[in-house]
Amino acid sequence: MGTEGGRGAVLEALFGKARRRLLALFFGEPGQALHLLEIVRRLGMGRGAVQRELARLAGAGLVTRVRRGNRVYFQADRDCPSFEQVRDLLASGEIVNPPAAAVWRAPENRGGLPID
Repeated sequence: MGTEGGRGAVLEALFGKARRRLLALFFGEPGQALHLLEIVRRLGMGRGAVQRELARLAGAGLVTRVRRGNRVYFQADRDCPSFEQVRDLLASGEIVNPPAAAVWRAPENRGGLPID
């Protein structure tokens, strides 16, 4: 196995498809807070898978929960010590698969709640 093939397999093992897509969504627009149902709609993933990955990302300090009234929104945690590293890794395209990259960059997918 070559270096690139091995590297891709390692990155895929570390960052499963659902996690890669969520990271791309949140770190592509870090000031945007999204409701669970909006995340599910944008990514076309099951609610349970999204909830599970959000719990992991929040537990790692990469994502925060923001309560607005009786609704809960999620967004990238800019205060996370690894914020810049994760954002740079995503920007490099190393862990983002093409569908997630399209979600990250598509202008029509930028309708979340802006956080000041």
